[in-house]
Amino acid sequence: MTKANKAKTYIGAAMIGALTTIFAVNTSQPEIAQPVVVKSYEGDAWELSNSLNNGLFTNIHPSGDMVEDLAKFLLGQGGGKSRDPKDPITRLPNAWPPVADVDGLKYHTVHDITWVLFTNKRISAWVGYEPTAALFYAMPDSIRKGIIRYHVSQASATKSVCVNFVFTYALWGGGGYLPTMKRFELNHGDINEAIDSSEYFVFYKCLIYRQQIMKERNAGVWNIYGRGWSNGLANFHRVFKRYCRTKPLTYEIFEFSRSVDTLRPIGNFVLSEQKTAA
Repeated sequence: MTKANKAKTYIGAAMIGALTTIFAVNTSQPEIAQPVVVKSYEGDAWELSNSLNNGLFTNIHPSGDMVEDLAKFLLGQGGGKSRDPKDPITRLPNAWPPVADVDGLKYHTVHDITWVLFTNKRISAWVGYEPTAALFYAMPDSIRKGIIRYHVSQASATKSVCVNFVFTYALWGGGGYLPTMKRFELNHGDINEAIDSSEYFVFYKCLIYRQQIMKERNAGVWNIYGRGWSNGLANFHRVFKRYCRTKPLTYEIFEFSRSVDTLRPIGNFVLSEQKTAA
């Protein structure tokens, strides 16, 4: 072989080698799907049986800020204005503002906050606003969230933030949280000792007992409102169960996928600092 032919051979071999290397680098190998482990909670069947597919809570998921999640949750539950005369709140004195809104109508509830709640002197002083009908109908977000933070501050009954949020939800709905806590302790003993064993268990059982008490106290209107109230409790379980520190009781392989949004790992969550609204 001549020197010229040998040189061409070397150059050709080098080019083939380079092309092979480039092809190997640029050709991505298909990913091997890994199993996604989904936590299964004891209350999931109860949650599913009480949930309504009405879109109120569809876009509410754990964000890492429990107070913010609660604010979104309550807005989904009762956003807008209500003048429903069958609402149990209308049984109370001073349930309606003294004057109508700009549309000429009176409303007893705005964004899930009743006029009775809005005009509570202790709450308005804690948050820092003067309760007027015009302000009630406008319902600024800072005041709405301030009222929610007030309720959170009043429900610190146990060592568990998650359980306390169930009690916050009970306070928000009316009737207080003590009946729920007492019913739990009647059936399971000291609530803080039970939290030490399983925070989630206490969280879930308190939602069950809250539902029972609501049904007992509102027997006359349960056929009208009970399904909606139960839907709220079920979705409260869906959103806030992820914050419980203790492991759920069982696990299962759910789906071989990396793209299911609801199956993303849940990080460390903190309760946002409670501040009085300006």
